[in-house]
Amino acid sequence: MVETAKRINLSLSEEKYQLLKELAEEKGCSMAGLVEDFMDVGLELFEDIGLSEMAEKRIQEDPEQWLSLDEI
Repeated sequence: MVETAKRINLSLSEEKYQLLKELAEEKGCSMAGLVEDFMDVGLELFEDIGLSEMAEKRIQEDPEQWLSLDEI
């Protein structure tokens, strides 16, 4: 079975559209490819923020509950 990319319809302001078009031309890629690259970066940042929040909560726990490297 052939896998095809899912599509969405995206509305942009004229300014953002022109900027995206210029950036895609500079990179030599399609506008859709550039948006997908931006999405990848954004999703990685979103994941990093979530992991940082989890780490902050763990740091605030009682140090008595922490495991040493030997205990892991």
